[in-house]
Amino acid sequence: MGIPNARLLPERFAVIQKKKLKIIIFSLLPALLFFGSAEISLRLARLPQEKYLAEEKAFPPKDQLGKSFLLDDTLFWRLNPGYDEPWTLLKLAYINESITDDEFARRQADYPNKSYHDAVTWQINDRGFRGEPPVEDKKTILFLGTSITFGWGVQHRDSFAEQVVAQLKAAGRGEWQCINASVPGYSTYQIRKRAEQLIAELQPDVVIVEAGLNDGTWAASGVADSILAVKRQDSLAAMLLNRSNLALWCFYLFHAEQRVAQSRQRDVDAFYRSSLYLPGHTRVAPEEFIDNLEAIKKMCDAQGATFYTIYPALFNEWDKNAVVSAVIDERPENIDVTSALAMLPAAAVAEFFLPYDEGHLSPRGHEHVAERICERLREDGILTGD
Repeated sequence: MGIPNARLLPERFAVIQKKKLKIIIFSLLPALLFFGSAEISLRLARLPQEKYLAEEKAFPPKDQLGKSFLLDDTLFWRLNPGYDEPWTLLKLAYINESITDDEFARRQADYPNKSYHDAVTWQINDRGFRGEPPVEDKKTILFLGTSITFGWGVQHRDSFAEQVVAQLKAAGRGEWQCINASVPGYSTYQIRKRAEQLIAELQPDVVIVEAGLNDGTWAASGVADSILAVKRQDSLAAMLLNRSNLALWCFYLFHAEQRVAQSRQRDVDAFYRSSLYLPGHTRVAPEEFIDNLEAIKKMCDAQGATFYTIYPALFNEWDKNAVVSAVIDERPENIDVTSALAMLPAAAVAEFFLPYDEGHLSPRGHEHVAERICERLREDGILTGD
């Protein structure tokens, strides 16, 4: 038998390669159809639920980005300097309370003290703080915290940062000013980063930190985790978890022990540690909470500022108060603002919080916190002349 024509060899090779390619394609086709169908089915069924919960409960709300909030590479988001539009963010249901759309609309229309709340605006100054910009010739109390200290749903004059100023002025201590550098939605990690930016710059005499409220909630995920995901696109695993419902579902399936609690404490720990899409600093574990507070205290010590903590929240989502209080209550610099409230009847306690909202203070609640702060400052001899 003669040697095949050399000109026919490339053609035969191409035919063989095409056959191999067809075999590979037809071998992979069932798998591709299976995974494709699974991906489509999960998206139609909106699974895994964690992904959609994160999107629905992400903070800041998408309709506020570019308005009251701006994205930030270090802090994830920050307040928009100079923004002073009407306040539209109100919680209209208690924690874990399910209400119908009709009931939601009714509460929105019949919101108690509606004329007061309709007049609330953001009041962000050019420095990105709430209220009047700071001046250089006054002693300063710097407030760092979450939406509670910011004054969620109340006018700036009624927030406890501003009421501290009013109470000190009424007591003849007009040389003091308060800077409200709190930002709604911030975790303790973000507050620590905020402190790194501001304490050395502003050189306050007193720093009061309200932290822990958002360390294990959905508010610390969403937008922030999305930013981290974009920054980690060089990782194939990150890309799959961020773009594929099937990959994310498999991740949760094989890490189910992180979500299914064997005990309440494990439930709390899993809630704090979970990161939905990717691990990151938008969720703060309990031990990190302590580390962040200690880091802020060291910044204060380095500047000669007196450091205090407060935690004026009574609602107990996911047993979070058990974790936060275990840290805060043991610290000698903590200002107790809740013990007196805890002893009041439920109807009386409700007057200290906004309607339908177990976490954010009413003007009366802010007044109470301001009284406790001024009382502690006097006890510790912080105020001039004491």
